[in-house]
Amino acid sequence: LFLHAQMLTPTPWLAPLAHYGQLGVQLFFFLSGYIICMAWERGGTGVGGFYWNRVARIAPLYYLMLVLTYIFGWSMSPDELNTENFVWHLFFAQGFSGSYAYAGISPMWSLTSEIAFYLVFPFLNRLSTRWLLVLFAGSLVFGDVDTGMAYWLTGSTAVSFTPLGAFKFMLAGMIVYRHRDLFAT
Repeated sequence: LFLHAQMLTPTPWLAPLAHYGQLGVQLFFFLSGYIICMAWERGGTGVGGFYWNRVARIAPLYYLMLVLTYIFGWSMSPDELNTENFVWHLFFAQGFSGSYAYAGISPMWSLTSEIAFYLVFPFLNRLSTRWLLVLFAGSLVFGDVDTGMAYWLTGSTAVSFTPLGAFKFMLAGMIVYRHRDLFAT
């Protein structure tokens, strides 16, 4: 909340609190990894049911907000609301776009990270904790949200690796869930 307030209206006295605002995003992704493991264990619906539940939970409101964004021009920059941006968002891929990751309703970038995680979760969940730790260590290569190696430039197009940077927090949530008794002590 403080981070976004500071982005909209910079206020000197708010800056120290806003500095730690990014921790909320990291915590969100960590909790997502933890809760998805819990839902999978409790659900018993299989891979198809898992995907259906994720789509049913996210897609209706997401697509409604996407359409309303274009109808009412809800954007800091109306130039962002073009067909290319719409297509990126239509497939939940905007987080991989260096141009459109934050276009329109900017917090929607995080859904790319969530959807990418959901797509590989059934595979990740079959891996041993040792392999999850290896993947976690490998995910440290990718920058966090817009830092480090978050962008890769290809000619005039920038590809964002921000969704892959979010994986480290989701993997950490999975690892903690698997060993929650150890972490509880």
